[in-house]
Amino acid sequence: MARQIIDTKTQNPGWIGDIAKIAFSKANENFGELYAVLGSGGVIDARIPAKNLLINGNMRVLQRGNSGTLNNTEVFGPDRWKIGCLGGVTCNWGVGQAPAGTLGNSRFFLGYNVVAGASAWIGQKIEGVLTIHGDKATFSFLMRSTPAGRKVGIRLIQDFGTGGSPSGQVVTEVGVVTLGGAFEPHSVTFDVPSVSGKTFGSSGTDHLYLLIDFSGSGHGGQISGQTGLFEFSEAQLERGSKATAFELVPMADEVERCQRYFQKSYDLNVAPGTANATAGQDTFFFYGDPNSGRAVGMTSRFGTRMRGIPAVTIYSPATGAAGQVRSEAPAGDYVGGVNTPGQSGFFLTTVSITTNNTNVRWQWAADAEL
Repeated sequence: MARQIIDTKTQNPGWIGDIAKIAFSKANENFGELYAVLGSGGVIDARIPAKNLLINGNMRVLQRGNSGTLNNTEVFGPDRWKIGCLGGVTCNWGVGQAPAGTLGNSRFFLGYNVVAGASAWIGQKIEGVLTIHGDKATFSFLMRSTPAGRKVGIRLIQDFGTGGSPSGQVVTEVGVVTLGGAFEPHSVTFDVPSVSGKTFGSSGTDHLYLLIDFSGSGHGGQISGQTGLFEFSEAQLERGSKATAFELVPMADEVERCQRYFQKSYDLNVAPGTANATAGQDTFFFYGDPNSGRAVGMTSRFGTRMRGIPAVTIYSPATGAAGQVRSEAPAGDYVGGVNTPGQSGFFLTTVSITTNNTNVRWQWAADAEL
């Protein structure tokens, strides 16, 4: 439908422009088409793209694997999500699939088993502390706990980066939510402090860190000593004071967003360091050379330009050993080196390999997380 213009100028006998009935009919037609395109459930902002400041909010990109354990550390689980467990005890996490319709338009959820004595959390760092500040934000998610009745505390850290003399972190506890035994929607709306007058570090690593606390100090003692299984999905952080429908990003776009921070040569569902994983490997062939004892040097390119200079680890496709390449003639692992890594790739070198038919292969993972 073409845009309906309300006439406000035409001089008519006794009135100017469209009469009220015609004017409001045009307005209703305009808004009707707008809501049909951008709305969902009577909410016009439900389909506005890029409203979710979080990446991989429904846990479907799993480049590093789909489960793990941790003790006194913080590790990455699903792409972009950090999982923490302190206290000298071992917690475990895994990604599960829910029956159709249980998680709205999503299939996957992150489960985190918090044990006694743990200080435990999950969270995601959002590039750029200026992304939102001095304004209201709303964090919404689906979550359940076993047993029911457990609580989670929501926390936001404004981090001004490193290098030079940046301002210290600003930590805001924004709310506590009580969970049921089934997946239910929850949301908290809060004021994000202004960063006016703050000093940024020179490294370009300033960020927001949104955390869900399961057990530990803070939050008025409401989560102290908690244990149990916590499962969640469809996490969304957006500007404003209203929780809107979860933004379902096309898978191709979601993967590319994740790969700005972490990517690998392996297939998407193969964890780095997996043995006998040859799909996607980089390879250097040079046959017919009459001389033996050749070293190899070759560039590996990334599929997506990364956030910063990444830490690159190479792996033998045959054994999964880190820092090694694989030679097929003669067969064996040999030391490989990563040189001049940049946002778009790196240069691989090897030690001398005694063969006159060079066949060298390697896998890699590149990490530019905040």
